[in-house]
Amino acid sequence: MKFIVQWTMRLGNDPKDNVKSSESLLKAFGTWEPPEEWTTVEFLARVDGRGGQLICETADIASIGRAVAQYVAWVDYDIIPVVDIGNNVADLFAGNAWARSAGGIG
Repeated sequence: MKFIVQWTMRLGNDPKDNVKSSESLLKAFGTWEPPEEWTTVEFLARVDGRGGQLICETADIASIGRAVAQYVAWVDYDIIPVVDIGNNVADLFAGNAWARSAGGIG
């Protein structure tokens, strides 16, 4: 399955604390390696420095949980399972057909 792992930095009100937090995150991230269970499709950073996205494929969702757990002290996450658009369009057509029959939508 394909996932978008999206994160944003946890910024505070004190710039000194933000710099310290950023430096400690960069130090920790310097030791990180993607799990073997992942095929990384894209690894992106926001140009404003406030976060980024990783798009990966894996059959082991627990590996995403383990990777995310390493950085929750610094960042907030959204983990979004995704499918290719062609598959989703077919599902939407089927879902609409069901909604028409089940909900009396004309």
